Amino acid sequence: MTPNILILGRTQAGKTTAAEILVKKFGWSTSNTSDQIIHDYAENCGLGLTVNEILANKDQHRMALYEYGIEAQSVEPDYPVGRMLKTSNIIAGVRTPEQLKAVHSLFDNILWIEKDVPAGPTDAISWDLLRSGGYGAIKIDNNGTIKEMEAMLCSLFIPDSCPVCHTTKSVMFKDGWLECSRCGSHCHLTSLPGASEA
Repeated sequence: MTPNILILGRTQAGKTTAAEILVKKFGWSTSNTSDQIIHDYAENCGLGLTVNEILANKDQHRMALYEYGIEAQSVEPDYPVGRMLKTSNIIAGVRTPEQLKAVHSLFDNILWIEKDVPAGPTDAISWDLLRSGGYGAIKIDNNGTIKEMEAMLCSLFIPDSCPVCHTTKSVMFKDGWLECSRCGSHCHLTSLPGASEA
């Protein structure tokens, strides 16, 4: 079973990059809450703006988009995450504690991307909130290279021992498949026991 993964972090911390790494490595799918909100805002705000016009001036529209999302969540508490999970298993960009509370149970893993960037005006979730709220989140340090972040992310979802013979350090990963150098077994990553509980 493919795990549902929620990626959180401050604005510009690397949430989208982390999601793209997981998509590339494991063939999973991702959506960003900002993209869904921008699409819905363009369609419903009555300003005659296109998605591309909003994206071209995203910083200018950031607070209006944030407020639009908050308003939509007052009617539909899991907006837009519940909709997005129908087509993607990796969601990046939940912004408020209320939204996190409404959607956290939909996910097998919650990742916090840590980067030394200042908190922005829409960054209402913090690592401290995740820790004190008992969300069971995992912190990924993104203050190094992309390669280092990739290694940290992949280590969460690739076992270091063979699920058949249990020999440690014998597993190689390629194109979604694990191969054991000791017993020769092959299994797809999503077929591993407990794959959704990594």
